[in-house]
Amino acid sequence: RPCPMREGIGIDGRLDEWGELPFAAESETFRFAAAWDEDRLCLAARIRDSQIASAKPGALEWGKRDSFAFWLDAREEPERSANSKPWERRGQDFLYLECGLDNAGGTARFEPERWPEGAEAACARTRGGYALEVSIPARYLDSRQGGRWSVFRLNASARDYGGRASGPARESDWMPRRNRPECPPGSGSFKRIEPQKIASD
Repeated sequence: RPCPMREGIGIDGRLDEWGELPFAAESETFRFAAAWDEDRLCLAARIRDSQIASAKPGALEWGKRDSFAFWLDAREEPERSANSKPWERRGQDFLYLECGLDNAGGTARFEPERWPEGAEAACARTRGGYALEVSIPARYLDSRQGGRWSVFRLNASARDYGGRASGPARESDWMPRRNRPECPPGSGSFKRIEPQKIASD
């Protein structure tokens, strides 16, 4: 899948610069997009959620509030395309970037200490749900690939408690998770698309 260059993205949760979000969960619970500039990889999502269970200001508690997560693996092959039971390796083999709205109108992040230095995130309430933007410094992806990054593997998931603060959540995934047998190796791979240079006369 292509990851195009897009400049001028503000990490504010408003998605004004994104236009159409081309990727969606089968349930259409959410849509998302990926783009890059010279300094960052940027991710955006719009989530349908009629009753948002928001978090207390601060860090997002696991399994208690509505949230959205990107799973980002920027390692080289063959590790990136391999499937495994990765949860305990979050923050090391891959980034688990989970966020939700807090009840003060801000953004709560799950385990922010596992995010790379310089990463940003912002959620904003929308008509019919909420939106999320995340940026990851390009230097993080470069460090995983030993130079200018070119590819990454991504999954996305939403958790909805239906307005409750506890109980079972409805979860929607874009791709099967990597610890499941139905997940194809390398699923959710994106390739950096360089802007075409226009030849001068």
